[in-house]
Amino acid sequence: IGGAYLTTQQFIEASRDSHPLALDETVYSVLHKTLSSNVAVLVDDFHLVAIVSCCAQGNPRLNLLAATLVPIAQMARDAGKPLVFATEGIPVPGIYERVPHAQIPPFEVADYARLCTTYLPTERAQALDVRKIHRFAPNLNARQLRNTCNALRDDLQLDTDRFIEYLREHQ
Repeated sequence: IGGAYLTTQQFIEASRDSHPLALDETVYSVLHKTLSSNVAVLVDDFHLVAIVSCCAQGNPRLNLLAATLVPIAQMARDAGKPLVFATEGIPVPGIYERVPHAQIPPFEVADYARLCTTYLPTERAQALDVRKIHRFAPNLNARQLRNTCNALRDDLQLDTDRFIEYLREHQ
């Protein structure tokens, strides 16, 4: 449907000239501007932003982020625009109870196999014992699998043990 894809990079860049405690206002500003000019907004890895607001030791503005997200969520709802926050196991404060949410279940062996065949050349993907990889690291997410496959895609000696060793070294 089109739209904008935001990562932590956009929030970091937008906060460059702001006071360190103004993260909440920065998030509001970035989301408001992006939502105003796009038909949909996907915010990836938002847990990395939210955890600063909710859980940072000594933060005198704990959970102010929740107050900034409520009007943003309402703006999206009023405009009929999808606003999606992707997190890793951390609910988005302030809006978690106010908006629909879904959890993606942990990947199974078939999911690992599909991602490997998507990001690796066919012969390298077929050389892997995906069940063994899944047993070694059953909680990988799509990004971790994609990054591992991309890092190893040109490795002519790629096998299951090499794949697992790479995971051991980098995850």
